[in-house]
Amino acid sequence: MEVELESLLLDRVSGASEIERRLLATVLSADAVDVAKTLPELPARLRSTFPQMANIEDLCREIESLESKSAGTNGDGAAAAFREVAKRRLDAAMG
Repeated sequence: MEVELESLLLDRVSGASEIERRLLATVLSADAVDVAKTLPELPARLRSTFPQMANIEDLCREIESLESKSAGTNGDGAAAAFREVAKRRLDAAMG
């Protein structure tokens, strides 16, 4: 997941919707352990790279909410919940 995420963070050409779609697809295709490991730092990384993208900011807030609700689950609860969010958002985007 880290390789795909780094590639995404280096993308200065794609628009916000494409960035979001690629991020969600990466999350869905990644191993749950990798998602759990990456999730806590993901909002800060996304915000620093894409500070003006409203949909990315919305996604960051959603991740942070899941993280706080899943405190004490070693990231597994938040990762599972975020994978569900990713699926829902990706389905809506492909709509």
